Amino acid sequence: MKKLLVLLLSCSVLLVSANTFAQSTTDAVKKVKKKAADKTETAADKAKDAKAKADAKADKAAAKAKDVKAKADAKADKATAKVKDTKAKVEDKADKTVATAKDAKAKADDKAATATTKAKDAKDDAATAVSAKKTKATKAVTEAANKSDDKAIGKDDKGRTIYLGPRGGKYTLSPSGNKQYIKKTQ
Repeated sequence: MKKLLVLLLSCSVLLVSANTFAQSTTDAVKKVKKKAADKTETAADKAKDAKAKADAKADKAAAKAKDVKAKADAKADKATAKVKDTKAKVEDKADKTVATAKDAKAKADDKAATATTKAKDAKDDAATAVSAKKTKATKAVTEAANKSDDKAIGKDDKGRTIYLGPRGGKYTLSPSGNKQYIKKTQ
């Protein structure tokens, strides 16, 4: 009778402890997944902000380029009108003024083209920064966290971190967080 009572008591203790262990493991996995999701969301928000800032800069640069071109066109139009008025009086001065107006217009067009190019470059840089941040965010999510105190000793050909175990064995972590030991070569 005592043996039966002890057996039943030990079975119930075993069931309770197994259930508690399973719940704590599930909670830990949920916490890790939530942290990874939060990091990904934060990185995506930062990327969106960076893109919005870059787009604003590009739009501002494009508007400035348009203003510069409009002013240059207005100056060129004024110079052309002035040339037409004074052509009858002095043809030599008119020829010089026309040449000056054309040079001013060419310079203004060059400035406008340069400003447009800078705006496009700024937009491309922002897109590159956004894609780089997305890449970093997805890479951070795919690598499992090492829960042990083992030392990281390098990376393998696939880019996974290699750890040194407590008894000298080398291993990597699978995406699910399990240890995958590396076979020793002779």
